[in-house]
Amino acid sequence: MQKRFMQAGLPLVSAVLLVAACGDDESPSSATTATSTTASSTTGATTTSTGAGGDATSSTTSGTGGAATTATTGVGGQGGAGGSAGEGGAGGAVASTTGAGGSGAGGSGSGGSGGEAPVSPFGAPIVQTISASAAGHDRMYGVAFDANGNLYGCGQVAPGTDSATDFSLFVAKILPNGMLDQAYGTGGIAIQNVIVGTSGENARACVVQSTGKVVVVGTAEVPNAADARDRDIVAVRFDTNGSLDATFGVGGIARVDLTPGVLAGNTYLADAAWGAAVQADDRIVIEGAKVGPAQLDTDYAVVRLNPNGTVDDAFGTAGVTTFDVLNVGTSARHMRIASDGSIIGCGYVDNAGITQPVVFKLSATGKLDPTFANNGIFTQGILNPALECYAVALQGSSIITVGYGKSDPALANDFLSVRILSNGTLDTTYGTNGAGVAQVDVLGFSDQGRNNLVLPDGRVLLVGGGRTTATTVDGMAVLLTVDGKPDTSFGPMGYQLFDFGGASDFFWGAAVDKAGTMVAVSGLVGGTPLTQDDSQIVLLPLQ
Repeated sequence: MQKRFMQAGLPLVSAVLLVAACGDDESPSSATTATSTTASSTTGATTTSTGAGGDATSSTTSGTGGAATTATTGVGGQGGAGGSAGEGGAGGAVASTTGAGGSGAGGSGSGGSGGEAPVSPFGAPIVQTISASAAGHDRMYGVAFDANGNLYGCGQVAPGTDSATDFSLFVAKILPNGMLDQAYGTGGIAIQNVIVGTSGENARACVVQSTGKVVVVGTAEVPNAADARDRDIVAVRFDTNGSLDATFGVGGIARVDLTPGVLAGNTYLADAAWGAAVQADDRIVIEGAKVGPAQLDTDYAVVRLNPNGTVDDAFGTAGVTTFDVLNVGTSARHMRIASDGSIIGCGYVDNAGITQPVVFKLSATGKLDPTFANNGIFTQGILNPALECYAVALQGSSIITVGYGKSDPALANDFLSVRILSNGTLDTTYGTNGAGVAQVDVLGFSDQGRNNLVLPDGRVLLVGGGRTTATTVDGMAVLLTVDGKPDTSFGPMGYQLFDFGGASDFFWGAAVDKAGTMVAVSGLVGGTPLTQDDSQIVLLPLQ
C-alpha cells in the first residue's frame, strides 16, 4: 500500500521524503531597511569601527572607519550580522590622518550571516501498517511506551467486516525500529475476546506498569444483560510475552459495573471508558461515564484499580469519583496524571445547543480540587456553537487541550486547542484568534483533533483527521509553538497530512517515550477503495 504525506500547500509525496521537507521552509524575510550603526574603540594609534548589517533585503549604510590620532592606517569596520539572508554592512571609510605616515583606506567589512530557518523537532519517520485481522477490521486507538522504548498499541479487532461481527480487544508490541515483536503474542499481536457479542468490545487506552505488563482499558458487553447494548468498563492485563495474565482481576480481566444500562427516550445510556493512566505505584486510573441518578443522562466517573485489578476503595467513594456537569449528558474523554499525583481529565457537554469543553482536576485520592476553576471543574462556552475537548496534555503547570469545533454554525469544524492555567482560567495569550484559541483549518472542510502531547521543548503536537475533500479524510498532525501558534518548521501552515491509501485515514493516539527521543502516533487506514480497516503507526524520532 502506498503511504504518502502532504505539507500544507505542498503536493503529496512519498512518506520517505518527510524529513527532507521538514525544516526546509523559511519564514518570509522582512521588507524594511535598517540603518547601520557604528561603534568605535581606540587602542594606541589604531581605531576600529563596526558597520551594522543590512536587513533581509539588502545592506545599506557603511560603517565609518576609525580616525588615526597618530601616523597609522585606519582599520576597516567589520560587516554587521545580516538579517534573514541579508548581506553584511560595507567596510569602514578612509581613516583621517594627523601625523606622518599618510592615510589608509578601511578594509571591506565581512558579510553578515544569513538568518536561520525554523528547525523541525522530528527526524525521518517510520510508517507501519499493522493488520491484526486477515479479513476483518482492526483499529488502533491507544498507544503507550514502556521504559525500554518499546511501543504498545491497542484497539479493537474482528474476524470480518459485517456490522454484527464479534469484536475483541487487542494489543500489539512494536519495537523501536517500527517492526512487530514476533516473540510477543502471535506474531507481535495479542487478542482477547472478553465476551461473545458484537461491536461493543473496544479499547481506547493502554498503560504499561513497572513490571512491563500491559493493561488495556475499554468497554465490553455485559453477560446475560437484559439489553444487548448494555456495557461495563473492563481492564485486561497481558504478561510480558503477550499471554493473558491470570493474576490480574478474575482470570486476567477486571470488570467494573457502575450502573445498569437504561433507555432514556431514544438514547441508550450505559457505563463507558475512554481514558486511562498509570500512577507511580502501578495503580490504574480510568476515566469514563456512568448513568446519572435520575437515569436521564450520564455523569463523569473516575475509577481507580489496585495494581492487581481490584477496585481501590481508598479512592473517591468506594473506588469511584462521580460528578455531574450542568445536569446534562457527558462525553468523557482522555486524562493525564500530573507530577504531583493529581488527575487531569476532560470531555465536553452540550449546554443549550453550545458544546463546551470540560476539564477537571482531582487530587491523588479522587477529590475534586477546589482551587481549580469552579470547584475543580472548568467548563466555558468559548466558541458558539462548539469547542470540544478530546484530550489534555501538561505544559508545566498549564493544561493544553485538543478537540474541534467552530465559531459560526455555517462553517466546518477545525482543529481547536486552548490552554488553561494552573488556577483553572483560560489563557487568552495562547493561540491564533486573540481570544485564547489555536485554530487550524486545512481546506474549509471538517477537520477533527483527537489527541495531543507536549514535546520535551514545550511545543505542542495535535493529531486527528483533516479533510482534503468533503468525503476524504487523511491522518493529520499539527505542530504548535509553545504559545499555540502554527510552527512552520513542520509545514508552511504548521500541519502535515498523511494519506495511507483510504478515504477515511485517521489518527487517534499519541505518546512520547520516557527518554524524550521518540513520538508515536496511532490510528487507522480505511474507507474506499479498501474493504477493511487496518491499524497504522507513525514513529517520529525527536532530534
